[in-house]
Amino acid sequence: MLDNIPPFPYNPRNKQTQRVYELVVGPIMGRWCRLCPLTNYSGHTVGADLSPPIADLSAPPHLSTTFSYAHTGEDTMQTSSGVKMEDDSQPLTKCTYTGHSDWVHTLTWSPDSTRVASASADKTVKVWDVATGNELFTYHDHPDQVFALAWSPDGTRIASGGNDRTVQVWDASTGKKLLTCCDLAKYVLSVTWSPNGTRIASGSEDESVQVWDTATGDNLLTYCGHSGKVPAVAWSPDGQFIASGSWDQTVQIWDAATGSETFTTLSHAAPVGTLAWSPSGQHLATGCFGGTVQIWDIATGREVFNWNAHSSWVNSLVWSPDGQYIVSGGDDWTVQVWNVATRQVIFTYPGHQDQVNAVTWSPNGQYIASASDDQTVQVWSIKPVLLAAQ
Repeated sequence: MLDNIPPFPYNPRNKQTQRVYELVVGPIMGRWCRLCPLTNYSGHTVGADLSPPIADLSAPPHLSTTFSYAHTGEDTMQTSSGVKMEDDSQPLTKCTYTGHSDWVHTLTWSPDSTRVASASADKTVKVWDVATGNELFTYHDHPDQVFALAWSPDGTRIASGGNDRTVQVWDASTGKKLLTCCDLAKYVLSVTWSPNGTRIASGSEDESVQVWDTATGDNLLTYCGHSGKVPAVAWSPDGQFIASGSWDQTVQIWDAATGSETFTTLSHAAPVGTLAWSPSGQHLATGCFGGTVQIWDIATGREVFNWNAHSSWVNSLVWSPDGQYIVSGGDDWTVQVWNVATRQVIFTYPGHQDQVNAVTWSPNGQYIASASDDQTVQVWSIKPVLLAAQ
């Protein structure tokens, strides 16, 4: 099905080219390319649909394997906060949040599924009300790009990190900064909360993973098992382990209390950009810059299966709350929803006009949110797709 996706349009100033520079030319050139103020990644040509036309989700039985939602622009309303909201009569209800002025790097749901927070290269984090589409407030305390974002398990705090080499924890309702963790040598690329909310782990460009006390901001331990930057970290559902994915083409799973490596390194054929634990904690999904998603058995450390999820880099993936599906976003501008058991794509969302940097599934299972270099966050209902695919 991915054969239907056209080749990624060449643009010598797009972020995929920048990543090649980072791998081949080195971190100095790659960093300059990312931070150059003259760079404007708006040169893509948005052309034909990236997948077959949308099936009528209200019609029974005979459904194509891939559904696509192509927005025409004729059924939208513009709210005062700059949010485009689709007419409820459409097969997929969608809100587009357009408040950022630069790439949107990542996002996170509140545990009660009522809010979404998004972090951007514009140096801000915005918190949105999902019911109304309104921007609730903007967090401005990072002086540079914000790459990492995670909502605390109890819903009261948000952790963020970025180019300023800090991890900041702040009140999710008011935006008041509560503490700053700042013993980092280089950029913060990823953050994750422990299930009990007492610790945060952060992955860095300096090839380390740091674990922080969320009450004091103290550094509890440093994991130095990687030989490349660490853009992905995730705490296991039971709180015992941390999984870290690196540009050294490995995922390492290690004891969260001691920092000692637990399993044999999970080797990949390309740099690892994203990972996610299954809700049961029995499996780990990883995404590579080669477009491949792999599923690993945690008990044995062995790969269960893999598939070519995207025609280009896999930037983000997450499991559905029931563990039956995985949603992934990539440099091919699409969001893909996969049935884990069949390894078949059941839905392709082509709503973005640039690479998709982050995807996340709402805790209540009803919505998917995606963030892109097109400067938007899009929230859309996945329930009609799942019902039609059954």
